[in-house]
Amino acid sequence: MAKPKSIYPLRGFFLNLLTDAEKTGFLIPTYQRGYKWASLDGKGQVDILLKDLHKAYSSDSNRYYLQFLTLKSKSEELEVIDGQQRLTTLTILLSVIEYVHKADDLDNYVRNKLKYQTRQNFIEKYIYHNIDQLLSTKTWEEFRGMDPENDNQDVYFIYHAAKAIYQFISINVSADILPFYRYISDSVYLIVNLLEENLDSERIFVNVNKGVRLNDEDLVKGLLITRLPLEHLNKNKKYRPTEIEINEWRTNLGRQWDDIS
Repeated sequence: MAKPKSIYPLRGFFLNLLTDAEKTGFLIPTYQRGYKWASLDGKGQVDILLKDLHKAYSSDSNRYYLQFLTLKSKSEELEVIDGQQRLTTLTILLSVIEYVHKADDLDNYVRNKLKYQTRQNFIEKYIYHNIDQLLSTKTWEEFRGMDPENDNQDVYFIYHAAKAIYQFISINVSADILPFYRYISDSVYLIVNLLEENLDSERIFVNVNKGVRLNDEDLVKGLLITRLPLEHLNKNKKYRPTEIEINEWRTNLGRQWDDIS
């Protein structure tokens, strides 16, 4: 087994990390709060992520870093302790891109990688497969009438996330969807904090969401890459760098770390 790395591009996260860790997928456990990223007003978490990714792509930034994902080895899977909102949104995004592109030269490498203990049937039925049925409905009420079994809050937010992503892709990147897909697959990076199997998952989840910093040596690289630019931002009140500039700093820090490690 190859030792899992601390940073992976998005494609590598869903493919190489699982290979390195000898796991089959990522498990979203029942103790996790449901999917709650908003996308109704253009200012929700889903909208912000889409705009940030598109801005990085449009500026031809070499790398774009997302925040930490805290995982733990568990049986045949990697248990997601922190980061399921991002992983779910990215899964929806790649599934929508596959639907819009409709060609064999695009690999939807996220399919069947996330495994939910509470809403797996919906994800399998309407995100991994048959996403056209979801996107073809005009309103939540229409979708709910079509499938009343999935009338719950989690599905409500996932439904609206998929619709918002589809609208964003159709308006902003439909003409160059393949280059955009390649960019987010190979130039968007996830920072991985992989914990030992014997640790208490629910206790860690509570600590992470209370802001308690975990004592793990694997966090050092990620902490340097993500926090140093922000510390500079806080000290320099006269000039506020753009998100692109912050990510360029993180790229250079990552390269310097690799050079000395």
